[in-house]
Amino acid sequence: MFGYPRFPYATAILALAMLVPYFMASQGTLYLSDEEVFLSSFSLSQVAGLVTHLFTHVGAFHLAGNLVPLILFTLLLETMLSSLSVFALFLTAGIFSSIVFSLLNPGAYLVGSSAAVSSLMAAATALKPKYAVFMLIATPLLISFFVFPAVSALITSEQEDYATQQALLQIRAQSLAEENKTIEAAAANASANAYAQKVELVEKGRERESQTQTDFFVHFYGALYAVLFLAAFKRPELDKGALEFSKLHAAARGAWAKFRGRA
Repeated sequence: MFGYPRFPYATAILALAMLVPYFMASQGTLYLSDEEVFLSSFSLSQVAGLVTHLFTHVGAFHLAGNLVPLILFTLLLETMLSSLSVFALFLTAGIFSSIVFSLLNPGAYLVGSSAAVSSLMAAATALKPKYAVFMLIATPLLISFFVFPAVSALITSEQEDYATQQALLQIRAQSLAEENKTIEAAAANASANAYAQKVELVEKGRERESQTQTDFFVHFYGALYAVLFLAAFKRPELDKGALEFSKLHAAARGAWAKFRGRA
């Protein structure tokens, strides 16, 4: 539809930067521990997380809800901007939004790329409104009716698998103990305990994610920063987007006038 003159490096790098550290820190599960989330978060009292918090998420739904629009809107942006510009927008918008929000809410801890993703969505809308408006409508529907149900099914399947493996290993450990195979029984018990910890990790992660609140303003700061970024560094592209928006607005007004006339 768009015709890529180059590989969309920013899309690939940012998506991998979200996924790889998450699953490495979670040891392959769909949830991080409370400690991992906290250590990567950002607040005025924990400035070391200024960058890491952008690639950390409180849970699987949070991750998927940011990953899908990131991929879709970054792919669109990379047809108009260089990969380096897109990557710079993501990082600087995320950092700017987090600092502003933290200054206004000193006790808050931030985790997630929502503000940075909002900047990509706003930039795509400003530069290519014809496609972005459609994507702004389609993306929430895609997430709500396809992505989130799939994530929910994966989480349930993961929990059931861990619980089943734990039960089987406990039975095996008991059987080995009855045969006086103490070393093998101890190993089976250790494996059962490892699965028990994973079950607990997923349960705590789901509870944490359900209790974690989001804030409109941090997303707004990201979107606002995107417009300022484009006005400062990509003015010709922004002017083209404004012209396209004007044409769309005129076409919409004309279509509405015809509809009212027929009605």
